[in-house]
Amino acid sequence: MVSKLEYNQIFKPAMETIFGKTLICRSLEIASQYARNEHMDCITLDGDQVSRRGALTGGYYDKRKSRLDSQRQVWYWQAKLAEEETNAGKIKGDMEEVDSELSKLVSAVQKLETKQIQLRETYERQKMDVQNLSVEKKQLEKHLDTKTRLKLALDGDLTALRGTVASLQQELGTELLSQLTETEQEEVKKLNKEIASLQSQIRDSLERRSKLEVCKRIRSAIFRHLFCFRANVN
Repeated sequence: MVSKLEYNQIFKPAMETIFGKTLICRSLEIASQYARNEHMDCITLDGDQVSRRGALTGGYYDKRKSRLDSQRQVWYWQAKLAEEETNAGKIKGDMEEVDSELSKLVSAVQKLETKQIQLRETYERQKMDVQNLSVEKKQLEKHLDTKTRLKLALDGDLTALRGTVASLQQELGTELLSQLTETEQEEVKKLNKEIASLQSQIRDSLERRSKLEVCKRIRSAIFRHLFCFRANVN
């Protein structure tokens, strides 16, 4: 083996003393045979040593496979496992918080959807009410126009009757009635009754007109309120 080593020649005696009787062999079997027959220390290419005294020692020693390094690896992976477990716990807590927030959001969305449905139903009902009120309003306006025309006609009749009454009262003031025949006096009485009846009808018409005007104002207020509410809902 000395012939295969490179060293300073001043160390030759020491190198021959240490490696002078060491033989390099191809395999452990050959090394065992030479150590037993030639009484030489042998070493294989894999690093296995065979002593001439019969002792065998292992070959290449991998420091990576030492117990201390293995313990360090165990400690490292234990710490890594504890860290990952801690992270997993945090992630689990975060997921629980997210689930809780998600449940709250789902509940809020369901409440909003329910409220939206209720508002839509309310809107549809009010829309139908507005349509019905619009039809009723048109009918009332139509009746009001008829009543208005009737009132104008009655006002004209009333004016004419008042003129007639004034004329008749003037004639009565001149004691014309005493100069009339019984037939004419009966006619005057009949006219007076008709005048009283017409005046009563006029008063009834005026009262109905007042009531219709009140109803009209109420309907207009209701329609304004409903239109405003509909605009706010939209």
